[in-house]
Amino acid sequence: MKTLATAQVLCDGGDACGPGGAWKSTEVGVEVGVGHVIGQGVRLLIFATDPDRVRAFYAQVFGWSLPDDGQRHCWVITSEDDPRLGIDGPIEIRAEHSGQVGIPTVHVADLSATTHAALTAGGEVLVPRIPLPGIGWLLYLADTEGNLVGVMQDDPQAASPPTPPASGRGPAAI
Repeated sequence: MKTLATAQVLCDGGDACGPGGAWKSTEVGVEVGVGHVIGQGVRLLIFATDPDRVRAFYAQVFGWSLPDDGQRHCWVITSEDDPRLGIDGPIEIRAEHSGQVGIPTVHVADLSATTHAALTAGGEVLVPRIPLPGIGWLLYLADTEGNLVGVMQDDPQAASPPTPPASGRGPAAI
């Protein structure tokens, strides 16, 4: 189990920890919003009304040990904490990406096993497994607190299912 000792705390568990707030990190040029990152770096914000439950979820699903240091209700996981963490968007953010949301995404070796672990730990699949042709398989889930996280299995053989042939039973041509 990996201990995430370098996770930063952006709130102390008060009302400001709710999912409606915007957060600014201390790093220059990085503005972090709920569930997405604008600027450089990747951050996964984990908000919790039940810290024990969410710590158990991330331990079971990703092998993370979120610090238990009292009344914490928010954690920030970065790609420095776990190099499997990335985003599901472009590698370089440019002006044409304005308004797009990149969702923090954890790369895993076995998407099916991770999905099973997430469901067993109380998570919910929001978007089932979808192919990213030539890249891999992606799904989105919510943890026990409703935080959104992407999960990706790299697979260069991933492909969209073939389009079924037309059956010829559609409406008659006019």
